[in-house]
Amino acid sequence: MEQNLEHITIELEKVKNELEEMKIENKILKERLKKYTRPERCVEYYESHKEELLRKGREYKEKNKEHIQKQKAEYNKKYYQKKKEALIQSRILNIQNE
Repeated sequence: MEQNLEHITIELEKVKNELEEMKIENKILKERLKKYTRPERCVEYYESHKEELLRKGREYKEKNKEHIQKQKAEYNKKYYQKKKEALIQSRILNIQNE
């Protein structure tokens, strides 16, 4: 019984050590990932040029307003046509199955 208890405590210590190592490794990897996903220089740039970027976005929208509206209309038309075709196909299948 004592040997079993000692064995369990040894295993518990091994698992705890392994967990700590994994936590440290996870922390290191997260720090490395930050370098690629959201570098500090980009954050600083966007924070310092926020107004300029927003202005450029508004200008782009105004400049391409007609094109964007035409594109939306085209997408909506395609969606409507596909939906209509699917409805017709389902009705045909229902009629054939009856």
